[in-house]
Amino acid sequence: NNSTKINSTAQANYLNLFNRAFRRQAFTEQNTTENLDYEFHKNDYTSDTVFFRENCENQCCIVIVSGPPGSGKTTWANTHFDNVFSTDDYMINENGEYHFDRNLIGEAHRQCEDKLMEALTNNKCVVYCNTNTQFSDFRNIIFKIRRKFDTFSDFSCTVVWAKMADNEIETLAERVSENGNGHLVETYKLHNHRNRWNWMFQTF
Repeated sequence: NNSTKINSTAQANYLNLFNRAFRRQAFTEQNTTENLDYEFHKNDYTSDTVFFRENCENQCCIVIVSGPPGSGKTTWANTHFDNVFSTDDYMINENGEYHFDRNLIGEAHRQCEDKLMEALTNNKCVVYCNTNTQFSDFRNIIFKIRRKFDTFSDFSCTVVWAKMADNEIETLAERVSENGNGHLVETYKLHNHRNRWNWMFQTF
């Protein structure tokens, strides 16, 4: 039901919907996955107000989803949000099939970020649904938000973090296999993603 998804910060029930996305007990009947790290988010969602201006009439929000390939980021995001942006969306071939091409990754990221920034400009709550397992993964989009914040005095954006639950490598490998989402990420890359992701959250 599209009406239960978070679209714009202008919605009267925005905070209620937002909390609902981060609290399992609020949507147990609808929830078919255990993708979010509910222990990490047990008290509330985790937000950063560096780019937030309280007196701005227009408010937007970016949810940065963080987790290794196969951790359920896309499933969780699409369950609760309308405006979900992922670089994978720009890796779809002419047959409508996902096909990772390393040569296109830079252009795919640029297109994803441009569309996301356009939605933020329209006061939407957006989701940046890439792996984001290290700072360099989301550095560029944060820099773009900062430039907009510094340039436009009527721009206000809250940054929210969504941490996926930790899974064993075997589970991640199964989810990205040909029988899963078809992303076919090599096992050593899954190890690298998971290790640096855990280090990032444990350290910061």
